[in-house]
Amino acid sequence: MSLRHILPCLPILLITGCTSNAGDFPSLAKRPIETRGEAEAAAPSAPAPASSVDQAILRRIEAIMARAKGGEADFEGSLGPAQKAVESAKGAGFGSEGWINAQMAISALEMTRGPLKSAIADLDEEARSVAESGVSDGPIVIAQARLAAMDARQNTLVEDLINQLSSR
Repeated sequence: MSLRHILPCLPILLITGCTSNAGDFPSLAKRPIETRGEAEAAAPSAPAPASSVDQAILRRIEAIMARAKGGEADFEGSLGPAQKAVESAKGAGFGSEGWINAQMAISALEMTRGPLKSAIADLDEEARSVAESGVSDGPIVIAQARLAAMDARQNTLVEDLINQLSSR
């Protein structure tokens, strides 16, 4: 037999080696531990009572909110100078001294947003740990909503200043 006749048959010979039934292999059926997990997941656990809010969690939330409010005060203190700088750049061209001063004021304003962004991240981390512990997350949800509102307001104000400066 020539090599030309053997080559087409070679893949068939190799595949038959893969279909051997020799050896004990585990079943692919669900194991008892896997079915037990489904039964436990099907039974919803009762939500934690509101009274189970840990005082330590409340103190941490208060500290996070205090940092955010301090950042909000810094933002408010920098907002006026940024607005004045953008207003004084009215009619100034791109790259002019007035435009550069306005850009620097907007950058300084954005830097004051750091404590709020940090507080949002810290509160999200606190929410994850509370969710794992099963304690009521009501106070965290309220604090997250307040921080989200503060962040949205700051975003809008900064974007408005940037749009005013770029439209000149």
